[in-house]
Amino acid sequence: MQDGCIWDSREEDPDYKAVPVLTERVNILEKHLRNMEEKKRELGGIMMITKEKLQTYYTLMEEDARR
Repeated sequence: MQDGCIWDSREEDPDYKAVPVLTERVNILEKHLRNMEEKKRELGGIMMITKEKLQTYYTLMEEDARR
């Protein structure tokens, strides 16, 4: 994104209305953020399962070492 171009446009034209451009950028960023939050939730679930498996494997290794 070229945020500077909005500032440049405002400096070149005092009547320039940035709201339509900014609204579009806000919409894009909000959608991107929602997607990242969903991926974060998915990754959190995968990490939890992985930690549980690791704990199970550590327990099995300890039990096996005691035999």
